[in-house]
Amino acid sequence: MLHIPNFARIATRLVVFVLFVALVSMAAGISFQVSAAPFAAPQRALGLGAAGSYSVLGKAGVTNAGNSVLSGNVGADELGSITGFPPGSVGGSIVSAPAVNGAEADAQAAYLALTAMGPGSTIGPNLTGLTHHPGVYSVGDALLPGELTLDGKGTYIFLMSSGLTSSGDVNLINGANPCNVFWQVTSSAALTGGSFVGTIIADTSITLGDGVDLNGRALALTGNVTLINDSIHGPSCGGGGVVPTPAPVTPVPGTPQPGGGPAHVGVVYACLTDGRLEVRVGLSAGVTVSGLGPDITSAVDTGNDRIFVYLSPGHYEWNATPPAGKSLLDVDHGVIDVPICGSGTVVVEKVVGLPKTGGAPLQSDIYPWSSILPASIIAALMAILSNQASR
Repeated sequence: MLHIPNFARIATRLVVFVLFVALVSMAAGISFQVSAAPFAAPQRALGLGAAGSYSVLGKAGVTNAGNSVLSGNVGADELGSITGFPPGSVGGSIVSAPAVNGAEADAQAAYLALTAMGPGSTIGPNLTGLTHHPGVYSVGDALLPGELTLDGKGTYIFLMSSGLTSSGDVNLINGANPCNVFWQVTSSAALTGGSFVGTIIADTSITLGDGVDLNGRALALTGNVTLINDSIHGPSCGGGGVVPTPAPVTPVPGTPQPGGGPAHVGVVYACLTDGRLEVRVGLSAGVTVSGLGPDITSAVDTGNDRIFVYLSPGHYEWNATPPAGKSLLDVDHGVIDVPICGSGTVVVEKVVGLPKTGGAPLQSDIYPWSSILPASIIAALMAILSNQASR
């Protein structure tokens, strides 16, 4: 019979070591799986505030020729600078200063928010024939003479360092949604033909050629928007965004309004590997959350969706206010206290909130490695290994 000296001792060491590695790996795996989830399927939400109800917004003016059909509001500083309606038709209202100024400010805020999300993956500048998944893309001086395909649910952000010129089509497949497509143009955009998708926010002007179909919005921050027999429809977007206080404009027929019943709010957060703090807010229609940057609200219940906000690490105290006639259940305020998001600290996705009567947070804020695996377990395992090694 073969005898292996110290077999029991070797086996014990091996079992203890494997158990130790397994426990550490399990803890690390759970942490990384949760904190890395936003990168697997980007869902960055961008709020347009009052600008979201506009099909066309041109600070210097809006000029239409022919039978253009717009589903939303049309706005410019001077009422006299909005021409061509009729024969063009507007599904919302024609709005000038001072009522339009809130929407203009919200469009500018959205433009800056897009800038903060860059730089993205470099593509183009010719986008024809490409297929892209949700993400942030830096394009340069973008050209689209053919077809661009956007594949999958999530948010698509295209950052142009110069202009955007398109005569082609944008094709959406596998759940890609026009509500979640954004084009930030640092100069001017020109759609000379075809069918385009998404919200265009241009620093200067936007021109649509004869017969262009735009499933989105055309928002020009300083210049004009020019139309010729064009169609701008939608997008009609559920869910929310970071929404500043809207300007007093006439609501577009069919816009969801807050309903009855109790109101809820939920806030979770996680550190990202780039050092930012990602906060996700879910809420009932009409609830407003303050203290996490610009006020956060939604015209409809967010349901399983969340409004994403990106902040620098720090101390934040948030409060939720229900709409008139409602009351918040469970929690109505909370504290996020994360001094740093770095590689030495693993922060898993946390629920944070305080009961309406006050009290301790629902969960603690930061989980260093030592608290993922209890110190008592680590000490016991290390003692076993030490004892075995001394024999």
